[in-house]
Amino acid sequence: MEIRIKQEGAKVLLSIDNGRQFPIPWQDAITVSKQLFTIAKMAEEYDSVNRIIDDGSILLKAGWNIGLTNNKKIQNEIGKEAAWGKYNKYMGFGVKRQSHVGTPGLFHT
Repeated sequence: MEIRIKQEGAKVLLSIDNGRQFPIPWQDAITVSKQLFTIAKMAEEYDSVNRIIDDGSILLKAGWNIGLTNNKKIQNEIGKEAAWGKYNKYMGFGVKRQSHVGTPGLFHT
């Protein structure tokens, strides 16, 4: 499928497979593009779900609870993977108790 988009005056011209052309007001084109971007990012997340779970579980296991997704089902899977997943034998049990994690203070001399 070939999609061409160009500007003609105050309209956005959408052409699909060099066939029918659809003139769209620029305001509507902006609205459609925002919605298209949102749906495309959701599709990308779905396509990358295994990588997101692996990366999120490594970060969580290391003590960095950084949200890589807002999807509750994926967040639950990240928690399960961090607790019982394949990286446990490599990472042990997270941040050791004697480790010092935090923001360093300022020293005045």
